[in-house]
Amino acid sequence: MLSKSTAQNDRLGKYAAYTALPSLQTYLIVEQQERRVYAYSWRGEEWTLAELANTGSVDMACMSRKLSLDDIYGDVPV
Repeated sequence: MLSKSTAQNDRLGKYAAYTALPSLQTYLIVEQQERRVYAYSWRGEEWTLAELANTGSVDMACMSRKLSLDDIYGDVPV
């Protein structure tokens, strides 16, 4: 989950570290205060960003399935 105190590190430092991993296919940043997910996905030669708000799903190739915001947030009130 993305908190105010760690947001900058999650968006910059961790992003750079995680996306440098050759086996990583998808990197999610999950907002804590609202139903919003930033999904970075490796698309052959570059990372692409999809921003999901309130509803939607992200393709999790490593899991061979899609992960919806309902899956991510479950019964957590936001």
